[in-house]
Amino acid sequence: MNRKQNFFMRSLLFGVLSLSQYFSQAAETTMIYGCSASGKKVVVVVVEEKDGEASLKQVQRAEIDHRGRAIAYQKSKRRLYIIPNPSKPDVSTDGTLFTVRSDGLLKDKKTIRFPNGGDYLTFDRSERFLLSASFFEGIVNVHSLNADGGIEKVISSVNNNLLYSHAVLTSPDEKFAYIPYAGKSNSLYQYSYNAEIGRLSALNPAQAEVPDGVGPRHLVFHPNKRFVFFSNEQALGVSSYSMDHKGQLKLVQVASAPDIKPQRGLAASDIVITSNGKFLYHAVRGFGKDFNAVFRYEVHPDGTLKCLGKTDTDSIPWALGLDSGNRHLFVSATKSGTLTAYKIDQSGDLHKQGSLDWGKDFQDFIVVGD
Repeated sequence: MNRKQNFFMRSLLFGVLSLSQYFSQAAETTMIYGCSASGKKVVVVVVEEKDGEASLKQVQRAEIDHRGRAIAYQKSKRRLYIIPNPSKPDVSTDGTLFTVRSDGLLKDKKTIRFPNGGDYLTFDRSERFLLSASFFEGIVNVHSLNADGGIEKVISSVNNNLLYSHAVLTSPDEKFAYIPYAGKSNSLYQYSYNAEIGRLSALNPAQAEVPDGVGPRHLVFHPNKRFVFFSNEQALGVSSYSMDHKGQLKLVQVASAPDIKPQRGLAASDIVITSNGKFLYHAVRGFGKDFNAVFRYEVHPDGTLKCLGKTDTDSIPWALGLDSGNRHLFVSATKSGTLTAYKIDQSGDLHKQGSLDWGKDFQDFIVVGD
């Protein structure tokens, strides 16, 4: 092969690789699915990125027959679940199931019956079982699903005679699960989890230590180490716990949110952690107070946290989400009715980019990436 032929082949190979990279990047689509707790609708948003800038575009608005309080996505089956959470026991707990098309849009809407409402909805790690936590009833259920995606039966049901169960999440190894109770209940329950059959069994002791006035609300696991972090609805900061091989939690730190003190009219909401375990974010809402912000923390190897500062947001930042590459944090502000993308820089700082008016009371959303 002479020099000209060699140059031609190298150029051709470079062109094929460049084209392959282009299509690979083009296929990395981030979708956001949100539901309104006061309106009967689900909104589908696509995240468009150009030169590092993210913009948000609403691509679908689907009507449902109930208020949408919590949402979950089953990636393996491309199914989207929405659950209501009525405050009265005699109100219907009928939810909605959508199939998600290959382009991310919703189709084939079906009504499904949940035995209880839910403020929190998630799958276990294997996506075999659907878990819900009911704030008003204090009930946590593990559901099995039938072939069509509907609720088959309740495998486990937990009722600790407490109200305000705000979340339930299984550990990365699928051996344990934790349920935080906010408000006056101010408790944290710990369970073993049988991922084969979806069974929850209380550990001994069943409760982990929770200081007075904390109010654990939502939780995330460190992706690489045995730590669990909870947003503190009443204390406004974050609690860090270590997790031993038996699933028992030990309090490491209660990290306060600087510049504010716990008081009526302020309440923390959601919490997320980057997939490398380096940065953690949680939001504080101002109900009648002029304070709405996301706090950012650096996560240390020993599970302690260092607050790096705060970023002001639109009114009532309720739900948070991250894209798969940790490039952006998404924030839903329920009073302002906005969904906003913030770019995450190398220091963990946030920079506001695209924003979208998608409606009031979008208290839950899920970020889905290919």
